[in-house]
Amino acid sequence: MGTCTALYFCHSLDYDNSEINAKVYLNAPRPLHKHYTTFLTSMRTFNALLKASITHKNSTPPAELHLRTMNYLAETQITLDQMYEGTFDLQTKLAKASVKEGDEKKTVADPLGERRKRVYQFDHLSSARILGWVGWGPRPGPTTKQNHQGHVEIVSSHNPVSLYLDGPGDKVSGQS
Repeated sequence: MGTCTALYFCHSLDYDNSEINAKVYLNAPRPLHKHYTTFLTSMRTFNALLKASITHKNSTPPAELHLRTMNYLAETQITLDQMYEGTFDLQTKLAKASVKEGDEKKTVADPLGERRKRVYQFDHLSSARILGWVGWGPRPGPTTKQNHQGHVEIVSSHNPVSLYLDGPGDKVSGQS
């Protein structure tokens, strides 16, 4: 049927009524030609802060990250490094969703060394829901073959959700 072209790593944090304050480092071997690494991560808690920072280790090439966080009755704050490429979906009820882009004063180099520009696109902006994409160069279309981009979903109720792209920056998009 063919050869496997992916390495998958799964990680789950599930704490009922307890705070999650995590620093996650994506560490994978440099893949061989046409191979890639996928990280599947899930975090869930209830009535407690959920705060996570996700960073590629220096030796790890850009990887496909799929993250789903669920939090009820407490704030959620997620930070992704500049190597993350893919879509994001933040949603909350009776609170505010926000996406903070990287600092414009800080130049961030293309992780593949191709001199592409970092792009932030917002498909839907409301106070309680934000959908969009972040990546290097033009956004892949729906028919782009094997773009290996990630997806981040942050869900909460009655408290704010925040996504910091490229580390905390001073430019805020999506707040009304």
